[in-house]
Amino acid sequence: MIRYAVSMSSIGPDLKEEWISAFQNARLKNVEVIVRSFLDTAEHAQANLELFRRMLNEKVIRIESTHLPFAPSEEWEISLPEENRRKAVIDHIRRIAEQNPFLFHKNLTVHASLEPIRDDERKLRIRQACRSIEELLPLAAELGVSINVEYLPRTCIGNREEDLLEITSEFKQEEVGICMDVNHAMTRHAELPQIIEKLSPRIKTFHLSDYDGVDERHWYIGQGLINWRAVMQKIRAIDHDLVLIFETRCTLQGGEWGRPPSDPAFAIRQAERDAFFLENCDALCSAFETFRIPGN
Repeated sequence: MIRYAVSMSSIGPDLKEEWISAFQNARLKNVEVIVRSFLDTAEHAQANLELFRRMLNEKVIRIESTHLPFAPSEEWEISLPEENRRKAVIDHIRRIAEQNPFLFHKNLTVHASLEPIRDDERKLRIRQACRSIEELLPLAAELGVSINVEYLPRTCIGNREEDLLEITSEFKQEEVGICMDVNHAMTRHAELPQIIEKLSPRIKTFHLSDYDGVDERHWYIGQGLINWRAVMQKIRAIDHDLVLIFETRCTLQGGEWGRPPSDPAFAIRQAERDAFFLENCDALCSAFETFRIPGN
């Protein structure tokens, strides 16, 4: 079964009262939690945490996935070569989860590395990532989450199928999976159906957004070059449950994520429109192909 969700990063870094009414009036209730929003000791971070807890308690939202931060490397990078630094990362993750267990549910998205990664250190980095995941498995079992390693861009660990298959094959399928971010295929956007098919046994979640076929852009669905009909055909062919998470922002310029919408209802509405398009992309794309613009 396919379930749709929206990343909190698509709505904005700071929660406000407007989030409650926006989700109350929305058809989309599922979210991916961005843990970083709650980690600062500043007043706004604590306000975020209390408002998010209230939204959960009032069943305004449901958590489908939790995204660990990925920078700075000293705190979050699970593939650090130096053992003492890597172990400190694992201890840090455990502390955060133990302090806020209600933020962790079902799926846990992790980045294997930052960048740049040299070719001569990739094997060591992969081994270190596997060590870290193994050490996190008891915590994941306690929280009831699958650890999902994200498909990453450029030189990161996880920028190729072989990396992710090597990492995940070390573990049971129910314990460790893949978060397939289609925006991270870089110049291989035309190969996305084949990439998805190859990784499909391990894919648990998707990060969905569009881009220019060069570098990640996190555009809304349909604003870039991804062949969504072909992508959705491969997604629907996967025979286990999946969460499709919209990880988009309000910009069509440059490689930056851009600003979040000022109104959270707009971001949620856009995610709902994206879900409508994907659920009906065969018919909509066929209709567009035969559409004639009046007066032309």
